[in-house]
Amino acid sequence: MGLSNAGSEKHAKLHIYYGVEFGWAPNLVYVEGEEFDLCVHPNYLSVDDVNDTVIKLGYGEHRTHKTYIMKPNVEFEQSLHPLETNKDVHLLINLCLTKPVVYLYVKHMNSENWVHMPSIAGS
Repeated sequence: MGLSNAGSEKHAKLHIYYGVEFGWAPNLVYVEGEEFDLCVHPNYLSVDDVNDTVIKLGYGEHRTHKTYIMKPNVEFEQSLHPLETNKDVHLLINLCLTKPVVYLYVKHMNSENWVHMPSIAGS
């Protein structure tokens, strides 16, 4: 597996927001929650690795609906791209190779603060 929480020059940094939910105030925001920094080796990333990390943070598959990659230089509402396929992993790898930090947001199911987020264009 290519994920660890130990720092290294060869690794990229993922900053994962998890534990609460998306909401509107009046624009789309991620309401509070927790954060976790994860060092990754971009050549070994997979959707399963990221999902396994979220599960290890205390959110089982039944509570995790979707993980989103935040694309840089785009308004927050349009920046969220679902991490679901190999093509999405390629986007994540490219961001890891070109950005000092890549931000991921976890959308949970069965949360007290669950708010339906409308479909995002391109997802």
